[in-house]
Amino acid sequence: WQSVVLADFEADFPSKENKRPMIVHSPSAPVAKGTRHVLAAIEKLKVKYDLDFVLVENTQRDKALDIMRGCDIYIDQLILGAHGYAAVEAMAFGKPVVCYINTEIGKDYPDDLPLINANPDNLYEKLEPLIQSAALRHEIGTKSREYVEKYHGDKKIAHDLVDIYKEVIDLHAQGKPNR
Repeated sequence: WQSVVLADFEADFPSKENKRPMIVHSPSAPVAKGTRHVLAAIEKLKVKYDLDFVLVENTQRDKALDIMRGCDIYIDQLILGAHGYAAVEAMAFGKPVVCYINTEIGKDYPDDLPLINANPDNLYEKLEPLIQSAALRHEIGTKSREYVEKYHGDKKIAHDLVDIYKEVIDLHAQGKPNR
């Protein structure tokens, strides 16, 4: 699991009142992240909706995190099929995250994963309800933060590791091989 120090990610849920959402995408690898599809969907959405879009490139980490903290919707990737660390960081801030999760990989995620599963073919349709509803953004953002606390929080991960180490030590003490 990807671990985040929760104290470094104070929740900043999308406002229930904001009618002009800010969407952020930070393409560390533009082809793998599907950036051209993101840009195409955003251009199409801007024709119909009042929104802000920020493409975070060549930006220092602290500044990139500040931009992420201030967004209403975070788009991770649309190609790879699994979420990355940036998605976990955005969820830690309490943001709804749009990301492609492959069906096979998705079987390994907990059932309560709050990501909005989108791909290049349906990104417009997946973003539309989020753009239209500040309440929905807030609701998914709240679930996102809860998810990170439950599965990716530093203390949770540390306890899990302690349990694994204890299990390995017990197996060695009993003369049994590792799993």
